[in-house]
Amino acid sequence: MIAKLDAEGLLPAITFVFSRAGCDAAVTQCLRSPLRLTSEEERARIAEVIDHRCGDLADSDLAVLGYYEWREGLLRGLAAHHAGMLPAFRHTVEELFTAGLVKAVFATETLALGINMPARTVVLERLVKFNGEQHMPLTPGEYTQLTGRAGRRGIDVEGHAVVIWHPEIEPSEVAGLASTRTFPLRSSFAPSYNMTINLVHRMGPQQAHRLLEQSFAQYQADRSVVGLVRGIERGNRILGEIAAELGGSDAPILEYARLRARVSELERAQARASRLQRRQAATDALAALRRGDIITITHGRRGGLAVVLESARDRDDPRPLVLTEHRWAGRISSADYSGTTPVGSMTLPKRVEHRQPRVWLFQPPGASARPAGFTIRSWSRRANNCAVIRCIPRPGSRTRSARPSVTYASNATTRN
Repeated sequence: MIAKLDAEGLLPAITFVFSRAGCDAAVTQCLRSPLRLTSEEERARIAEVIDHRCGDLADSDLAVLGYYEWREGLLRGLAAHHAGMLPAFRHTVEELFTAGLVKAVFATETLALGINMPARTVVLERLVKFNGEQHMPLTPGEYTQLTGRAGRRGIDVEGHAVVIWHPEIEPSEVAGLASTRTFPLRSSFAPSYNMTINLVHRMGPQQAHRLLEQSFAQYQADRSVVGLVRGIERGNRILGEIAAELGGSDAPILEYARLRARVSELERAQARASRLQRRQAATDALAALRRGDIITITHGRRGGLAVVLESARDRDDPRPLVLTEHRWAGRISSADYSGTTPVGSMTLPKRVEHRQPRVWLFQPPGASARPAGFTIRSWSRRANNCAVIRCIPRPGSRTRSARPSVTYASNATTRN
């Protein structure tokens, strides 16, 4: 890859490798090849800079520090750059690359932050990096930060960004990263108590306040404050226009506000009274239910027909025991029952095992609207623990001409 960039005239180049070991391994791989990127004159200048920078290091330490391999790479125009290097080595690489003597640097992403090492070309080994917890794809902001090194001011007309091909990389993905250019900037600066105390101690309250006002975080905060101030001004202007229309007197506005508050209060009181009235009606209806009444549960998961197995004992908080058409038996409250009139009644056996219900209650055939004109009766003749339920019209109801039907109910099956 480096040889191809050299042939195309795209050096010097920075290749970003997202691991320190990967940077060192890339230099080692290049040293095993016959690749040379420097002339004799450039090698002499490189050796002079190396001797000047590292002359204070003891000879016994050089082999341990990997000095000779590092020196050989620099003389051939190749180097690694990462935070794990000796500072003297890292600063030497920066000086030689800036001078144009080192032509190819393999660096971690820290090089893109705060170090002035522009290059003609930036190469990305891959578009995925490890963030300390998992491997994540590069964001458009990170891509721009890395490739922003491409192009030397005053030397290159344009910079070049190269992404090494991998089977998992889609061209559309690279195009999306390169074409995104809007990145919201949000300041993460948040003064701590310790910072505030130190600033006040060193500068005094007024100067410390002025210093914080110059921060980018304060600038962003001021922009939001400007919007709030404009909203207040717009509200004051509208109030002024209304006051001008009313002749400069606030009395009508205050009277209108008082009336609106009174109307809202009356509406809330009426809503509370309606809720209490509905609850009391449901409570009275529950207390009036008798054993055998057929009711409609209107709320909750157990909505539908139910038969009262046991009347309520407490009239203040009535909770009758019912058996629903869904084979559930239990006590209901005013939250489950709206207080509607029972749809009918039935004669129950003296003993009904509601904990393991065998008696089932179903609608008459074709009566999907819960008919109010039927009386549902049962007599004690049963077969296989099945209650025989007969539906007949109530006397005086409009359903007198309806055809009686007999439903045999057993577990979850019915037949007419």
